[in-house]
Amino acid sequence: MKQIDDIRRDNLKRLADKVGGIAALAGALKRSDAQVSQWIRGPPHSVTGKPRGMKSVTARWIETTTELPPGWLDQNHEASPLPARDAQFIARIAQEVAHYNVPEHIRLSVLALIQSSPPRDDATQASGETGKAA
Repeated sequence: MKQIDDIRRDNLKRLADKVGGIAALAGALKRSDAQVSQWIRGPPHSVTGKPRGMKSVTARWIETTTELPPGWLDQNHEASPLPARDAQFIARIAQEVAHYNVPEHIRLSVLALIQSSPPRDDATQASGETGKAA
C-alpha cells in the first residue's frame, strides 16, 4: 500500500502534467519551480535520509489554490482496470449525477465511493443479493 507522501507526490506530478508542467504549476501557486519540484521529488532529509514529506496544511493549501476538492492530493488516482460492466455502471451513475446538477464535491465523493467498492461476483449480480448471509 502506498504511503500518503508517495500518493501526494504522484498526484502533484499528475497535476503539474495536467496544467503544462512544473513551471506552469509553480506559476499558478506563486512558488518557485524549485519548490514545486522538491514537493514532487521528495528529496532526502539531511538527517534521516528518508524522502521529505508534504505537510497536510501544504496539501490543503495547494488544493484550495488550484480549486481542487479537499483531500484530492491524498487520494490514489491511479487507474485500475475495471470490468466493462463496472465501467458502464459508473458511467451511468456519472450521467445521472450530471443530470441533477449535483455539486462537484458530492459528485466526486459518489464516484470515489463507487470506484472503491469491490466488484460483485456474477452470482450476486444475477440474484440482486448484497452478499449477506441468510
